Amino acid sequence: LHETVDVVGRGAAPYMAHVVGFDPEAVADRGLRLAGTWEVVGTTGRWPEVVNLWEVVDGWDGWTRLARRTNLTKASNAELAGWWDEAYRHRTGGTDRLLASAPGAPDPTAEAAAGRRGEVAVHERTVVRPGAGPDYLAALLEEWAPAAAARGVHLVGAFEVLMTDVEVITT
Repeated sequence: LHETVDVVGRGAAPYMAHVVGFDPEAVADRGLRLAGTWEVVGTTGRWPEVVNLWEVVDGWDGWTRLARRTNLTKASNAELAGWWDEAYRHRTGGTDRLLASAPGAPDPTAEAAAGRRGEVAVHERTVVRPGAGPDYLAALLEEWAPAAAARGVHLVGAFEVLMTDVEVITT
């Protein structure tokens, strides 16, 4: 799950801390695992904005649990209501995208668990020709990733955006 979140003023840091403190067991019925949260640098993209990348646990079954717990039955989810109340102090809205990892791409959750950190992350949403996402990502993994790694830049994830055939996400 890829989120671009519109934050209020200088609210990125407190919002990101709130995201890191999120308890998926209680709030999302075990549906999520955080892979990363980043603040967009003002000279590189839309701001003020935060990007969150989540692993949806257990594939479509996990997504179903997550959708049920955080949307369909959200009125009875007291833990989520408290979380959202605090989150809305720092954000005004955003956009979510469901992703599928490209074959052979690194697992961002595993990268985070292994301690992959950086001062700067390059996170891109790329528009491709309709249907060209898999070929684009295969070329990126085969050609770009090794050349970048030789310069100390490491690919953390490469994804097709589900429900469209014209977007990919890389980080």
